[in-house]
Amino acid sequence: MKDQILFLRILLPFLLGIITFYDASDPALKYIIGSLCLTTFLLLVLVNLYYKKLKAYKFKSWIAGLTYTSLFLFGAFLCILNKQCLS
Repeated sequence: MKDQILFLRILLPFLLGIITFYDASDPALKYIIGSLCLTTFLLLVLVNLYYKKLKAYKFKSWIAGLTYTSLFLFGAFLCILNKQCLS
């Protein structure tokens, strides 16, 4: 049961990113979402590397929010990059 809940907690923000940006067609959006995705991912890596120094265990909700934001942006980024023109 716990594995299913974990899967949903990962899948839902990812799917919301895909659904939200499904009809996005602005070419500049690709670079904006890509840079935001990279920034959130690098922040998560830095927090993980300096976990004890930053005392990040006190900010678990902020880290979880950053993780969900990163998953949302990653879904949006993949959706924008995977646009295929219908001919």
